[in-house]
Amino acid sequence: MKAEEARKLVDDFISEGLNPESVFSSWARKLVAQHVADLEAAKSKDYPYYFDEAAAMHILQFFEHVQFSEGNFRGKPFDLHGWQAFTLWCVYGWKVKSNDWRRYFKVYIKIARKNGKTEFLSGIGIYGHRFDKYERDAQVYWFATAKKQATIGFRKQQAMTRLLCAKSPTYSSKVRVYTHSISDRDANGFTSYLGRDSKSEDGTNPFYGICDEYHAHPNNDMMDVIESGMGARKSPLIWVITTAGKNPDGVCATFEKTCKQILDGVIPNPGIFPLIFDIDQDDDWQDERIWKKANPSLGVSISYDYLRRELSKALTEGTTAKNNFLTKNLNVWVTSLDNWIDDADWMQGAEIVSEAELIGRSCVGGLDLASTSDTCSLIWLFPPESEGEKIKILFRCWVPEDEAIKVTKLRGFPYLKWIEDGELTATPGNVTDYDYILKQIDDDAQKFKIHSIAYDRYGAGQVSKRLTDSGITVSPFGQGFLSMSAPTKELERLIKGGQIQHGGNQVLRWMASNAVVQRDPSDNIKVVKDKAFGKVDGIVALVMALGQWVTFKDEINTNYNVFTIL
Repeated sequence: MKAEEARKLVDDFISEGLNPESVFSSWARKLVAQHVADLEAAKSKDYPYYFDEAAAMHILQFFEHVQFSEGNFRGKPFDLHGWQAFTLWCVYGWKVKSNDWRRYFKVYIKIARKNGKTEFLSGIGIYGHRFDKYERDAQVYWFATAKKQATIGFRKQQAMTRLLCAKSPTYSSKVRVYTHSISDRDANGFTSYLGRDSKSEDGTNPFYGICDEYHAHPNNDMMDVIESGMGARKSPLIWVITTAGKNPDGVCATFEKTCKQILDGVIPNPGIFPLIFDIDQDDDWQDERIWKKANPSLGVSISYDYLRRELSKALTEGTTAKNNFLTKNLNVWVTSLDNWIDDADWMQGAEIVSEAELIGRSCVGGLDLASTSDTCSLIWLFPPESEGEKIKILFRCWVPEDEAIKVTKLRGFPYLKWIEDGELTATPGNVTDYDYILKQIDDDAQKFKIHSIAYDRYGAGQVSKRLTDSGITVSPFGQGFLSMSAPTKELERLIKGGQIQHGGNQVLRWMASNAVVQRDPSDNIKVVKDKAFGKVDGIVALVMALGQWVTFKDEINTNYNVFTIL
């Protein structure tokens, strides 16, 4: 395939993604829209990125020479699919204005099996070893938790390299293919593979790191080895391609959650290219019309007949076959808890809340102190005083300064940015200073008519006593299904109906996107902290505040009842 043909595939993929009538992954659609919006934004001199079409064309031109490594297609040209061409175009085209490095340092692609992912990575590995202009003596590593897994992609790259050597005497004169490496003849670069069972995984200096089937990683040990070794490289790249798996609480699913929050605009993008192909939560997984969402190469490298056979197994051979079909062919994480609050529903309430206009109004509070080394959240809930008025809430959140630095560095959650933006309050040291919280409550008590504060009794004994001593009514709020289910269900209804006005605080939005619910056999629900991707204490505080209003609504000065199920 000529580069010009691949370039057309990019445009076709973008057009399909922008077409609301197309069968297209909703997450991939968001990435396409982001790319198009960024192209427009790049026209501004203040925008930090620019698009380098020459660099993007260079990688497409390279793929003109790549050949399939095995099977019936061995030795035939590797014709890019639309999703592959779009990925290369964006990853290699977007640059940072300040230093001309690539904008993206990590690529995450979630795509179902048989869509050409490992062969695609093999071609990228060859490019990173010899043809990427940022580095001489490049080191490329395929990595997995075990060397045996890491060798799968490496062997494909070996085969591709041999084919390229046979095609190009010039290239052949510059590389040697060994059993455990592909090495330069004229320099010191190489491609090899690593697992946790390797004898020398530390001390590496990778330019590219390539991870196939990230879902199989039980931890981030190998990812940390690769990332930590890249510090001396100019514009290094980590490539991650995977299907879904059966550990929805594992490192891959956790990272995917970050990717989806980036695509939703919940957190800023630190340099990740997240291309996610899966079916939507409400899709009927047996309906073959939606299969293309997880299989963008359907009809090319993978056939409908193949998927129909796999579906038949899923329907007739028990739970294991069904779960395999869902994870490997449709990219659904099995046994996962559902995300509870849709971001579009949540952002209906993003209109700014004016504290000045709430002075003198009645309110109830919800206080979740979590732990002393983590975030603590306070919600003030102001009931509507007239028909048509939304429930207004004010959100306060605290975190120890040392914890904010650590979490920003190690997990990528932008605590420091939120502190700078004034939406998260840092307390000195490595534990939360409850005096800050008590001072804020005292200040708020001078402005608002605080009826009472509901709190999670766990770890709150000291604070609750001091609040009581200061004259503020506090009520312990149970965290089990019996206490939490009714206000949790009501909060869901109010959010979907756009009746909660929260002001768009970034921290609370992030917590809303993290929230997952658990159900008991009686269909009671509650937000579960230990299954959430990130912090959810602000949402738990909101549930408690809502429950407190329900309990004491007849005592609170409000003339309008918005409840339907309580």
